[in-house]
Amino acid sequence: MRKLFILLTFTACTSSQNEKLNEQSMEIHEEALQIGKQINKKMDQITMESEALSDSILQDSVESLKQGYKDWVSSIVEVPNHEHDHHSHEGHNHHLNHSPSPDLTPEMVLKIQIELKRKAEKLNTRAEKLLEIIKSEKK
Repeated sequence: MRKLFILLTFTACTSSQNEKLNEQSMEIHEEALQIGKQINKKMDQITMESEALSDSILQDSVESLKQGYKDWVSSIVEVPNHEHDHHSHEGHNHHLNHSPSPDLTPEMVLKIQIELKRKAEKLNTRAEKLLEIIKSEKK
């Protein structure tokens, strides 16, 4: 009987810890998605602003940013028990399966979310800088 009590206590603690990790992961996931929306808006601006430019280096930078964004979107992993469709926006529907692997632990999912957010922040910074450069070239 005592072993059963210890097992139940351990399971409850682990479940509570996993839930906290999942909540943390979800928070970071949502922040990353918000950054992704900002990137998408900037990319729309970049596309409009860069159409008249003949600078092939800038055009290559635009294409590189677009590819980086596509890669980022395709690497999104949902937080378990929080799956939802958030990838249909502004005429874009990515139809990607972002379900978490059943083999991922809550700790792994948290690390993935942190990395996805970091990559989104880097892409957002690149988009901001590129937009500034394009606007300055048009003057």
